[in-house]
Amino acid sequence: MKQETWTAAEYNRFVTLGIEPDKRPVKAASSAGSEGTPEDRSRSEAWLQDKIIECAEATGWKYWHDRSRKKNKKGWPDLVLVRHSDGRMVVAELKRQQYKPNESQQAWLDAFSAVAEAASAQGADIISVHVWRPNDWPENIVRVLK
Repeated sequence: MKQETWTAAEYNRFVTLGIEPDKRPVKAASSAGSEGTPEDRSRSEAWLQDKIIECAEATGWKYWHDRSRKKNKKGWPDLVLVRHSDGRMVVAELKRQQYKPNESQQAWLDAFSAVAEAASAQGADIISVHVWRPNDWPENIVRVLK
């Protein structure tokens, strides 16, 4: 994976959430509103995935992302993460700021959500399903992976 450093804002948000990133900040970042900044809207799924994977590795998660879309089941989520230490699983579909999951992606998300709800109904609130966009980084995503 390409080595990157966190922006000062990202680094400070990690620290606020109780996570000490292994890289130091290098520059200031603008603050994003609920719709995200123009920078958020232009960021790719690949950029977001790199950030999530780096955070996941730093917080003890194992992850699966199949780079071979031709072999994937149509609509399979971008990331499936598991952490043995607390028995949790996160399913994430990554989207650019302005896009929504397509029909086959939504079908998979609905299937995972049904399993999460069934587990939760039995007292095991261990599976979460998300559609993450660049403006979810870092607060919303780090909060889930923490």
